[in-house]
Amino acid sequence: MGLVNALLWAALWVGCCLAEEEQWTRVSSEVIDSSEYGQHAGVKGTNCSCGWTNKGRIVGGRDAEVNEYPYMAALVMVYANTKPSVFCGCTIVTQYHAVTAAHCTDQTHNLAIVVGEHDLSEDKESRYTQMYLVDDVIPHEMYDSEVSTHDIALLVTSRRMVFNTAVGPACMPTHRIDLTHKYVKVTGWGALEFEGSSPEKLQKVSLRVVPLEECAKKYPEVIDTSRPTHICTLTPKKDACQGDSGGPVVWLDPDTNRYTLVGVVSFGMECATDYPGVSTDVGSHSDWLQYHIHSKQKTPNLKPSSAVLSSSCRHCDNEPKPVRTDEL
Repeated sequence: MGLVNALLWAALWVGCCLAEEEQWTRVSSEVIDSSEYGQHAGVKGTNCSCGWTNKGRIVGGRDAEVNEYPYMAALVMVYANTKPSVFCGCTIVTQYHAVTAAHCTDQTHNLAIVVGEHDLSEDKESRYTQMYLVDDVIPHEMYDSEVSTHDIALLVTSRRMVFNTAVGPACMPTHRIDLTHKYVKVTGWGALEFEGSSPEKLQKVSLRVVPLEECAKKYPEVIDTSRPTHICTLTPKKDACQGDSGGPVVWLDPDTNRYTLVGVVSFGMECATDYPGVSTDVGSHSDWLQYHIHSKQKTPNLKPSSAVLSSSCRHCDNEPKPVRTDEL
C-alpha cells in the first residue's frame, strides 16, 4: 500500500449530477497545509512529549523532510552480510514498543525497526538513524488474514530506543475517534503506483476519511459498521500502496497541535482506485494495546506517560519539550 499519484480519478455523473451513491465522495472538507502544524504547542498541552514534527509542511504524495515525522519507523528483515530490506512501516509508541499491521508479522524472526530513517539509499544519513532488533511480536489474537480484521500487532524491541528531537512517539487515542470527512496523514516508503517501483525517500500524503457505511458497500465481507474497527480513506489520485502496510495513519489534534495515531495501514483494492483504502482503527484497539504494553514493559523506569495509553497524554496544561538525550 504506498503513496501514489495515479491517473485522474473518474467521477460518475448522471446528466449534470453525481449518481446518488457517489455523492459522499464530494463532501467539502478542508485539507490541512501549513508549516506550523505539529511543531508548536496548541491551546492544550500533553503530559508526555508525543506527535511533534520537524520542519514540516503537508503536501500530498511528495517527499517528507529529513526526520520530519519522529514517530515513523521502518520494519526491516535483517540477515548476515545483507543490507536490511524495508517491507512495512511501523509507529513508535514507547521507548520499547512500536505498532504495525499483523500481516507484516507473518515472519517473526530476524525483524528489526529502523528509526530516524528517511532516504533508504543512504546507509546512515544522520546521527539519529538507529536499528533496534525486535525481541517479541504480538499480533492481535483475533486477526483474520482472510478478511483483514484486527490487522494490528505490537513490536517489542530488545533494547530501549533513544528519544531525541528526531525520534519519538506518536500520541495515542483512548477510544475510537470519528474522523468522517476529515483529513489524516499517511507516511511510508511504499510503491508510487500499483505494482510499481518504491521510492528511496519517505513519502507523505493527506487522505480524506470517508463514511464507514459507504466503505462497507465496497467491502461487505470486511467492514462491520455495528462494531467498527476500521478507518476508510478515499482521495482522488492519492492513496497508500504496497510497502506502506503497517505504517501510521495520523490525525492532527486541533487542541494540542500534535499528531495522534488513529490508524494502521492495512489493505486496499490496488492503489488510488474508486475503492477506499482501509486501515485498522487504533482507538478501537486501545485497551488491547494498553494491556500488552503493560505486560511487556521491560523496565520500571519507563515513564507511565510514555508507556500507558492515557487521555492525559494528549491534554494537560503544560507540555514538556522533546528530550535531546544525545546532548545530556
